[in-house]
Amino acid sequence: MASIHLESLGVIGKIESTEEEINQISKDRFTFHYIPNVQIIDCLKSNITVLKDPSLNIPQIKFPYAKIPKSYSLRETVSVAEYLMEGYRQRFLGDYSISSSSVYKNGRGVLFFRGATNLGKSTFALDLTKSGFNLFSDEKTVIHLEEAIMRGGSKSVSVRKKILKEKLKCEDEFKTFEYNKEIYPNLDLIILPHIDHGLDSPIIYEFDKIDLFWHLTNEFSRRIRGNTRLVNNFSFLLPSIETDSMAEERLILTKKLVNKVKGYYFQGDSSQIVEFLNKRFN
Repeated sequence: MASIHLESLGVIGKIESTEEEINQISKDRFTFHYIPNVQIIDCLKSNITVLKDPSLNIPQIKFPYAKIPKSYSLRETVSVAEYLMEGYRQRFLGDYSISSSSVYKNGRGVLFFRGATNLGKSTFALDLTKSGFNLFSDEKTVIHLEEAIMRGGSKSVSVRKKILKEKLKCEDEFKTFEYNKEIYPNLDLIILPHIDHGLDSPIIYEFDKIDLFWHLTNEFSRRIRGNTRLVNNFSFLLPSIETDSMAEERLILTKKLVNKVKGYYFQGDSSQIVEFLNKRFN
């Protein structure tokens, strides 16, 4: 057996598998896309551990450890590791990841969120970089809820859709972007986007705090409840690693967040989101 240690925003994850698979994990760009701000380190300790076990048919998960079948792909192995790492972030660090794309300007961050695809999260974020904003994350963003700070996220864009391939002029699976490791923007605005090219004027309304709270608690909780963690070729749902105390803490912290940060629904095109945010930021 061989092993690799992956560090992500203060959490160290250890994966034990064959030497061949460990080598593949270390080189696969999915690893560096899927786990926020990840880097390979030399280390003797870890916060979570994932072990490939040839004797298993189904995963055995008891936080912070997981044993998974040998048949699981290397990307499923990485997905299980990130699942446990997210559990550690939420349980001990107050950091929560959310399916999103995000940008910042002058230290102020904007988050485009929602688990569904084709809503315009990546498109809006990329188009805003042409108007004075910096890309902070794609796919997922990690937020420290109590301080409302964007701590990290995926530092590459998943180039699966035709529109992103054309926009980035990229045929690779992932497009890495440059970022400043010293910048942690304050989360200033949360937007639920709906890209729509057929409106003369955008539809914009501010969420009531209770509505924003409802949206965000659902998004934060699904990262550790297993309901989006399908493995074994999408045939097995990972068990929840949430505890009652984690659920209570998440509710408290999310209430604090929505009292600090405004949220909007925005339906329109890229030129309209650029105009809306430039007015707000200027």
